[in-house]
Amino acid sequence: MPANKEISEILGYLEDRKDCAIFGGFAQFAHVGVKYSPDVDVYVRSLKILDEITKEFIKRGWKNYEHAKNEREVWSRLEKKGTNFDIACSKKALKFFFGDSVAIKAHGYKLYFISKEALFLSKMRLLLSKERTLEKRKRDLEAVIKLHKKIDKKKAVALAMKLSQG
Repeated sequence: MPANKEISEILGYLEDRKDCAIFGGFAQFAHVGVKYSPDVDVYVRSLKILDEITKEFIKRGWKNYEHAKNEREVWSRLEKKGTNFDIACSKKALKFFFGDSVAIKAHGYKLYFISKEALFLSKMRLLLSKERTLEKRKRDLEAVIKLHKKIDKKKAVALAMKLSQG
């Protein structure tokens, strides 16, 4: 799937940034080739980085249509021409997704993604979500099936245990 101009803008900005880990649909594309929606979801290491990226993209003409904070995480949701860029920061992401992030070349950019095992677990959780559209659930299921063949099962179990503890 070719990247649109806005996706390319995000990827160019994120290239080689080890303080960000892409998750969600674009991560499933990078790991197993499953089609993604016109959006990029990324965890960042700190609120400072979240604010820095949000401000930079607002300067570039992106609209910040949601900024929220709850007991688990803080995030910004940016939009430009039908493409979304979600930036999240959470203690859980720091603890579980950054230590295992992997560099993958996607659309010509070297980017950092959550591991296959972390993606597998997150997609399994999303399959149970009632808020997911049928189209997204189909893509999630396709990703889970493909990831199941590629993941280190022991690593996935260990990560699931850590996640359940907190």
